[in-house]
Amino acid sequence: MVLVATSLLFLTGAVCLTAGAILHNQIEPNTATALTVPLANLASVLAASVGTAVAGVAYGKNRDMQLARRTLVFGLGCAAILLIMLPLSELGYLSTSR
Repeated sequence: MVLVATSLLFLTGAVCLTAGAILHNQIEPNTATALTVPLANLASVLAASVGTAVAGVAYGKNRDMQLARRTLVFGLGCAAILLIMLPLSELGYLSTSR
C-alpha cells in the first residue's frame, strides 16, 4: 500500500507541475514563464516515469490488489499524455509570450 501511495504522489505531482507551469504562463505571459513550460513538462515526464515504475513494482508484488493495477494504468496514461505534450511544449504551442 505504501508503494501505491508513493506512486500516486509522484503521478499527481507530475500532473500538477505541468498544469501549474502552463497556468502560470497564462496568468503572466512573458518570456521567462514561456521558457519554463518545456522544462516543467520534461520534469513531469521524468516524475511520471518514476511513478509508473513504482506502480509496476507494487503491481508485481501483489497482483490481486485492484488499486495497484489501476494505479499502473493511470501511470501509463499520465506518462503517455505528458510525453505527447513534450513536443508541443517545445514548439511553443502550450505557452504565450508578449
